[in-house]
Amino acid sequence: MNKIIKSGAAALMLSGLMSAPFSLQAAIPGISGTSFNLEAKANFISTPDGGVSYMWMYGVVGQPVPQYPGPTLILQEGPAGNDTVITVTLTNNLSGEPGEMPISFTAPGLNVYCTDCPDGPAGSVAPGATQTYQFIIKRPGTYTYYSDYRTDLGVAMGLTGAIVIRPDGFAHIDNPNAPVPMSGATQKAYPSNQTVYDHEYLVFATDLDADYHQIVRGTGEQDWETCLNLGQTSCASQEEKIVALTEALRNITQTTPGGRFIEGFFPEYWFINGRAAFDNFQGNNLPWLPTQPYSGISQTHPGQTSLVRYVAGGRQVHPFHPHGDESAIVAVDGRIAHASNTNAVTNPGGAAPNLQWREYTIDQIPGQTVDVTWNWMPKGMGFDVYGNAAADYASVVCTPGEPDDVFQPFVDDPLCIVDAADRGVPLPTSQPPLSDLAFGGFWSGSPFLGKFGTLPPGEGGLNANGGLAMIWHSHREKELINKDVFPGGYLSIMMVEPFEDPDGNTVTIPRGSCFDSNNGSGC
Repeated sequence: MNKIIKSGAAALMLSGLMSAPFSLQAAIPGISGTSFNLEAKANFISTPDGGVSYMWMYGVVGQPVPQYPGPTLILQEGPAGNDTVITVTLTNNLSGEPGEMPISFTAPGLNVYCTDCPDGPAGSVAPGATQTYQFIIKRPGTYTYYSDYRTDLGVAMGLTGAIVIRPDGFAHIDNPNAPVPMSGATQKAYPSNQTVYDHEYLVFATDLDADYHQIVRGTGEQDWETCLNLGQTSCASQEEKIVALTEALRNITQTTPGGRFIEGFFPEYWFINGRAAFDNFQGNNLPWLPTQPYSGISQTHPGQTSLVRYVAGGRQVHPFHPHGDESAIVAVDGRIAHASNTNAVTNPGGAAPNLQWREYTIDQIPGQTVDVTWNWMPKGMGFDVYGNAAADYASVVCTPGEPDDVFQPFVDDPLCIVDAADRGVPLPTSQPPLSDLAFGGFWSGSPFLGKFGTLPPGEGGLNANGGLAMIWHSHREKELINKDVFPGGYLSIMMVEPFEDPDGNTVTIPRGSCFDSNNGSGC
């Protein structure tokens, strides 16, 4: 039966239900360097319910389409005393679009300035023009960038992205089957060794009001281009058109073609990394999602540390809850959590983060970034998470104190992740008969890590290694929909994979650089 189930899982993945079995976001994809040529263009994104939405997006000049969110810029801090200058050359290719307007590039906390904008260092790029922005890297961290010319309009239409700055001396650990050492580690978020991690993920939150985008495109019931809704007889200048557009959007009161009465901005879609569930469960750079290249799913092994970079790029607050364990707050807005003061943040300065600041829900506030570490260990479960018998531990040698912090994945025996008191203890409940169960695609048929069980025909199939799916989602229930249809929206999973599959083969979660000059297509 195990073989049949695993063969069925492989068949489903080959059929396109899952483009890659959880090797999806093993490192944050993006583009690296010190000089970037970006453009703003109009295009469309897809939603899982079969819809499309007109968007304004950043993209790399020369690429066929822009992307949502914009390309993640992955930068490297220089050695102490050697400032690294980052240059962003931005072209405004919204010229000719219904809502064409100036745009800009800013990144709070990085002191971005325009070197040649006609309207000054904090200036903008006119439709059809190209201008240059620069900033100096002063510290590592996670940041957001967006257009701050009429921010409410530009961000809502999609002009936003993330920036990741690595600390000096950073280098990925390339061996996926070796733990990242604490001493002398190069794979860390900040200078402190307490920010060492095994895997790294981005959770970029955005939201979308489809009717808002229709109005910007000029296809909504409220025709902003005529300016009649503001009592004007014409929009002679571009500035008058922009004023009319933003006023129309600010004061929306209409019945949409779908029959919904609107008052103000009212999102109907919520995204992780530019995709709503369940599109965000699939891999990077899918040909059928050309403007939405980034996956939103994560994976880890028990005991490993995942660095999660939360970026809020939309217009609403999202209470995001990662099931499975609490998160240790490392930094807020690129400022490391102070070692001696809970809930306080300061400049890194080499200080260790206060990992005692822990949260079960991350409030994603628009424009804010939060870096956390997250791991899952089966401590205090009251049963053996592997479903093993006591005899299975006869030859297992564990370091005293396991499964506490001394446990080292891929070095100690994987069975050592189970508490000594729980080893061989059966599940303290009986599983109901199959006729009384509802099944999800990630249910392996067994409640145990790395195990499979009986499944009815056509059920399961998305869990190739018998992992445990930890649901990660917004705690605002209305954000778990796509256009009023549940489930969907701001929902993903962290897949906790066993160290070995049922056949004894090592389950590898890739590490290493996942970005190149082609928007991460080398992942």
